[in-house]
Amino acid sequence: MKIAMIRNIDPQGRIVIPAEIRRTMDLADGEPIEIETNGADILLRKYNAYVSKDEQIQKFLGILYSVIRCSAMVCTPEKVIATKGIFIPEGSLISPELHEYLQRDEEFLFSSEQTLDALENLKEPVSAIFPIKTGTHQSPTLALVLFCRRKEPLSDMDLGSARLVAATLAHHLP
Repeated sequence: MKIAMIRNIDPQGRIVIPAEIRRTMDLADGEPIEIETNGADILLRKYNAYVSKDEQIQKFLGILYSVIRCSAMVCTPEKVIATKGIFIPEGSLISPELHEYLQRDEEFLFSSEQTLDALENLKEPVSAIFPIKTGTHQSPTLALVLFCRRKEPLSDMDLGSARLVAATLAHHLP
């Protein structure tokens, strides 16, 4: 749903974002907003600190994929940030079930009998979840999620590699 409203700028240069838009965009008090100009337009959007780090995330996902040959994604408890080895558009919303696991901020390993789908419309089972602890309290929790199409479970080397990438991302992200 597209909402358009007219607001005046006050003497200090501020504008009020209407409550309806704040609700629709899930904006909380004190949340950062990105402001960008595009010709005669001024664009406002929710700030996503991870977009600027996308190249680093992609680099580490590429390294992990080349070592363990499992598809992977990095996501917040709400949406996908980056993927490798699987096509999931950035910004895709994750499933409520995966959201619940990510809220726990713990490592999870799934057997072939356990199934957890990452997205509502993607029937690709999750093999493992590794939290990425960035140390910043204002940024959302991130996680490295593995999808393994092999019949055998992930090896100790696979798990160690994924843990190392999650720890490295935590060190490199804001």
